[in-house]
Amino acid sequence: MGCNHNDKIKCFEKLSKTHYIIHAHGNNFGDVVNNIPDVIELTYINKNYFNYIPELNTQSLPISNLDYSNIIGSNNINLSFYPFKN
Repeated sequence: MGCNHNDKIKCFEKLSKTHYIIHAHGNNFGDVVNNIPDVIELTYINKNYFNYIPELNTQSLPISNLDYSNIIGSNNINLSFYPFKN
């Protein structure tokens, strides 16, 4: 039994109080609904490692030679739009 949408939102809200998301990758294993993948890989860093608020991402996602398809032969998911790219 998976967790529901509201539980996921609460988890992300709690995590965002102490951590910054520094990278996102759309995992092409699941479905894509309204351009948002069902499975997203997020990299977080604790805010204690920063003495400033990091700038919002301006780089297109996925990043070549960093992000790879989870299903070989299937395209990566483009996340080059807000909130993933400013």
